[in-house]
Amino acid sequence: LVDGLNSGGSTNWEDALFRTFRTSTGNPSAPMPELVVFFTDGMPTRDRTQTRSDTASTDMAVPLDTRFTRDASYSPPLSNISPRAWFRAEQVVARSDDVRIIGVGVGT
Repeated sequence: LVDGLNSGGSTNWEDALFRTFRTSTGNPSAPMPELVVFFTDGMPTRDRTQTRSDTASTDMAVPLDTRFTRDASYSPPLSNISPRAWFRAEQVVARSDDVRIIGVGVGT
């Protein structure tokens, strides 16, 4: 199965992490995983406000950091990353108490 995986297009960490910890309607998963091994082929370029695999609300309980949404002078450390997508994915993880996450980068 692993050999059959392929990539292309955008990368949406927030959606993948959200669906790990929440159902398609936004309710908490039960049981909550203790460990998540997260494979990705790139930095986040999209967030759930742009593309998602569920019907749950995309509203966040806390406002987004303003430098990611309003400050045009803010420049991310890498050119192929969406700061907003990074922050939103980080917020999903921050709200998932006591879950360990191991990130694995794959591909070129």
